[in-house]
Amino acid sequence: MCYFEDCEDRYWPREDNTPDCPCDCDNRTDTGNTNPGGGHICICNCDDCADGICGTTRYYKPGESFCLYDASHSDLYAWSTEPSIIFVGTDGKAVAIREGSAYICIRSRSNPAFRRCIRIVSSNTATSQNPEQHITLLVTAKQMQDIGWNEAKTTSTRIQELNSVLQKYDITTVERIRHFITQCYAEIGSFDAGNDFLEDDNADGTYLINKPYYPYYGAGAIQITHEYGYQAFATFLLLKDFPDLDGCYLSPKSNGKAAIASMYNRVVTSAKNEGINGTILAKYTNIVTIGPEYVAENYAWESAGYYWEANGINEIIDMLTPNDRNGVDQVTAIVNSGTSNYGKRRAIYDTVKQHIT
Repeated sequence: MCYFEDCEDRYWPREDNTPDCPCDCDNRTDTGNTNPGGGHICICNCDDCADGICGTTRYYKPGESFCLYDASHSDLYAWSTEPSIIFVGTDGKAVAIREGSAYICIRSRSNPAFRRCIRIVSSNTATSQNPEQHITLLVTAKQMQDIGWNEAKTTSTRIQELNSVLQKYDITTVERIRHFITQCYAEIGSFDAGNDFLEDDNADGTYLINKPYYPYYGAGAIQITHEYGYQAFATFLLLKDFPDLDGCYLSPKSNGKAAIASMYNRVVTSAKNEGINGTILAKYTNIVTIGPEYVAENYAWESAGYYWEANGINEIIDMLTPNDRNGVDQVTAIVNSGTSNYGKRRAIYDTVKQHIT
């Protein structure tokens, strides 16, 4: 079994029934959010605060994965307060993406009183607690740089994010990876604009502001645009991480912006009604309220994985002839049907094929 320590009655987040959230520990954060039963939610940040997070902190290096609970227990689910640092999957496992810390809480759908929580610190200097469990690097920084990606977009953190997304969205066969990297490189990687994963503006700042989708301009390895595109992405992630919420994902390809906005608001309202911590919920709502910069910083590769899965591109690739550059056009038509650079994407695929074998 791979449960966290059974912390009995020590719950996180801490709940109290007074507005100022008193706590003996000075190193704590009052989120200002309330639980369904009333009272503020207080996060204790130190290791030894008895009312914080079960008094337990674990340390891992970026790239290490670890077990939260046995995936056969479908009643359990978990979330991370900082998914860009500690990513929690739906299979009972989590992975340290980059340096930093986050809180993870495990809950039971059938027993609301069940909470098992822990603080995770991800550090390159940490003593590894399970050195055998690392993210399998399906794509390395060298491969990406040989294809043409700049060093700023292929840092250790970004490569860990990429590989985590490849595995999460089952982009794991050679052909699936080739097509994914091809489209992402055409969308953002071929533009030498640092590590921002944002649509480029012109020198006088007039290009983006005149786009019909401004201020929701392109962000991510596969560019999300339009407010409804960001709302659809946020809805998708919320339902993926909290599948019991009221609502469903609506694709921008087949639904109007009013319907997508309404569904987004419905799912967010459901999350609030379910008592999801406001700090955690903000990881999703910031996709819409902050927009491109937030997505580029926190979900650069995740947004591309989302687009890939939501549009069933893996299944399309599986029907293509392997090593056939002509199949690139079918994928391009889904990723960016309005583009005029079909030939460029076929050429990129030829380069990618040389380095991902």
